[in-house]
Amino acid sequence: MAAGRRATPTGSTRVPIPRSTRTGRPGSGKAISNWTSWEKDHQGKGHLLVGVGAFLNYPEDTIAQIRTALSPTAAGNRPVGVAIYSYASTSLYGTDDFYLAPLDQGYLPRQPYAADTSPKALADRAAQFNEWFYTALSAPSNYQDPALGKVPTTPVFLKPAPIP
Repeated sequence: MAAGRRATPTGSTRVPIPRSTRTGRPGSGKAISNWTSWEKDHQGKGHLLVGVGAFLNYPEDTIAQIRTALSPTAAGNRPVGVAIYSYASTSLYGTDDFYLAPLDQGYLPRQPYAADTSPKALADRAAQFNEWFYTALSAPSNYQDPALGKVPTTPVFLKPAPIP
């Protein structure tokens, strides 16, 4: 972001997309709010897309972060939109990484358990979660969490984005 900070006030960077890869777990809500507020208040003459690190979060946390990213700051500044950094995984459930790298599982308060951990089953499960997530951005939905049961989500985008 240091390069962006130098470039955006002059307008030489038209659309910076700083990646805000905070998790949605306890204690990080204020961090994502503070960081995205700083981004929005320092976008200069350009336009800002806030990058949300979906691959690190449970689906409901990513949806909450998108809402935070799109909300105005105390000064009334907003981004033009969000970019979802997913690395082909829209959530902890949209990947097989936590099965293939057991050391990465330790920091998760809820494990993304799956009954069948064969590579094909995990890939199929990831594809289903990823497809579900994109639908959940624009329609009320829910998903089955192994620890919490049914987790409801509310959409972020209730109508199509305007065409500039």
